[in-house]
Amino acid sequence: MMFPRCAARRLALAGACLFPLSSALAGQPGCIVREPGLSERYAGACVAGAAHGQGLASGTEGRYQGEFRDGLREGRGIQHYGNGDIYAGQWRGGKRDGEGTYWFGKASPWAGDRYQGHWRQDEYAGAGKYTFAPSGDSYRADWQPGMSLETPSGAMVQRARAARDGTNFTIGQQVCSVTTPGAWPGQIARGTIKKMQEDAGIVLINITDRAILAASPLSPPQRWERGANWKPCD
Repeated sequence: MMFPRCAARRLALAGACLFPLSSALAGQPGCIVREPGLSERYAGACVAGAAHGQGLASGTEGRYQGEFRDGLREGRGIQHYGNGDIYAGQWRGGKRDGEGTYWFGKASPWAGDRYQGHWRQDEYAGAGKYTFAPSGDSYRADWQPGMSLETPSGAMVQRARAARDGTNFTIGQQVCSVTTPGAWPGQIARGTIKKMQEDAGIVLINITDRAILAASPLSPPQRWERGANWKPCD
């Protein structure tokens, strides 16, 4: 998935046009990001030992460039998630909060879809528009946190059902699959749930079977997949 250019009108409307970090924003030793998923590397402004101002942080959650306040994402910024999804917009206390646009990446079951509108604490909240790919059909609604107040379209009902059925797990749970790449009914893949993205119905699986990894075109042991492809091991 190519990231939309900053000159694009939709990004300009989201207010997320950022600039490359300059030498003036070089990272300072001991400057921390207070979000575990972005705490591996940081370069940017630092105040009292914490990221504060413009900066670039990365970690297991992906990569973020934008504004920080007291070590947390706050203000405007762009988050590239580890599964390929992208959010560009406003943040508050490390959460998507305010106006912003979320693009679903190639690894998502909703690849190409996007939501543009208001957020509160990482959930759709207020006026927003969800656009489906590849048709371009859209659904406008006024949302309570994570829930539409309007009559849902057929596509939205399917999305909600998939999200519910695809993330009915717990972190650390042992799961099995015969449909993940490298597996088949005679060779069951086994793994552990590491993370879940409930609004998209996808999970991060850590594959533990060497035979599956050897037979799979996806070499990393951790992969984002539709949760519906996995079930608790018997």
